[in-house]
Formats: sequence, C-alpha cells, structure tokens
Amino acid sequence: MANLFVTIDRTGRFALTQLFEKADRNTAREALEHLLEVVPYRIRTILTDRAIGAPSAE
Repeated sequence: MANLFVTIDRTGRFALTQLFEKADRNTAREALEHLLEVVPYRIRTILTDRAIGAPSAE
C-alpha cells in the first residue's frame, strides 16, 4: 500500500504530492528535504497532520 504525502502552501497556491511505500520518520524527512529543494522561497513554518484513521508509523 502506498502512502501519499501532500504539501500545500495556502498563500502561494503551491502544491506538491509524493508517493512512498512506507510512512515513517525517514520517509517524512525525505519528503521534507525534497520540499525544501523545490520550493522557490524560504519556509518559516511547517504544520503537520496525520489523516484520520491513518495507521501508526511506529
């Protein structure tokens, strides 16, 4: 089962989606590092949320 990571910038109307096999800390770090590479401006705040009913990553 694939896990979808979604990034949405509400002010700049920027969105990024990524599919990963696992949803764990390493995957989250990889998704954030990719986000930092592609976003054309400085990120000051990151808000996170796990989807309702998502299985625990631990």
